Amino acid sequence: MNNTTKLIKENLLKYIDKNSTCLEIAPGSGDMVNALIHDIKFMYTIDPSLISLEMENINNLKHIQGFFNFNTLKTTLKDKIDLI
Repeated sequence: MNNTTKLIKENLLKYIDKNSTCLEIAPGSGDMVNALIHDIKFMYTIDPSLISLEMENINNLKHIQGFFNFNTLKTTLKDKIDLI
């Protein structure tokens, strides 16, 4: 994990805890997902691309393949989102 990702993770963890559910828009290769995933309850990602190989076997992650769209999120999200 690079220093920028570590710094962002440390700052985000000041606002969320282990019971948090997060949503990341356009996760790319999944650096931030991989940084946070063990410190939170659940994470959603949304991106029109397929999920990256680095993230496909994470149990507390759901990837939504699509654009950021209210109706898609409304029908897919099962938890209150604590951090976007």
